[in-house]
Amino acid sequence: MARQDDPGGYALLLVTWFGATAVKAMIWFYTLTVVSAQWLGLRSHRSLSLPLAVATAALAIMLHRSAADVRAFIRFSWTPYSAVFEVILPLGLWALAACSGRRSTQEAKLERQTA
Repeated sequence: MARQDDPGGYALLLVTWFGATAVKAMIWFYTLTVVSAQWLGLRSHRSLSLPLAVATAALAIMLHRSAADVRAFIRFSWTPYSAVFEVILPLGLWALAACSGRRSTQEAKLERQTA
């Protein structure tokens, strides 16, 4: 973590944080457009870019109307909300895969090579 008395290090930390957030949002949006185009049977995802961007912006504005609303969401709701998607859902999928006996592709390749 950058120290408060080092403005250069603090600026580098902020640029890195904002850059990583922007890249994450771009990957999320690209995935949304490609999957939506495949689901709708379209040849190209480009025709969905503008409508999905408008819908995403509208939903973001409707979800949090002010910075105080965002702070309240982070303070009171973020932990249980994120726990579902970052802990409970992955563990549930892992347990389901373990119970169904699914093997990784590497294990299957090794088994085929030895047989």
